[in-house]
Amino acid sequence: MVPSKLKRHLYSSHPSCANKDKQYFKRYLEQNKKQKKFMKSAVTVSEKALKDSYHAAKLIARQKKPHTVGETLIKPACMEIVRLMLRPNEVSEVKK
Repeated sequence: MVPSKLKRHLYSSHPSCANKDKQYFKRYLEQNKKQKKFMKSAVTVSEKALKDSYHAAKLIARQKKPHTVGETLIKPACMEIVRLMLRPNEVSEVKK
């Protein structure tokens, strides 16, 4: 934005922040970047789990069933099968 329009926007839309110094905005920007990075790392899903999820959704769609059947029936059944056939620690991968 042009500096004059940016200043006008600050005073008209955010009057409570108009008297803050540049350091405040720099700290806010850095904090926002750190929060974005943290959220991205906390919410990431492995590619394998994502691909499996799409495959299950495709199978559900082919049967013309509502998508909620995947959450209420298929996912719990898969978790139980994995727990019985493999190990309880592997259930965390299915939960993703």
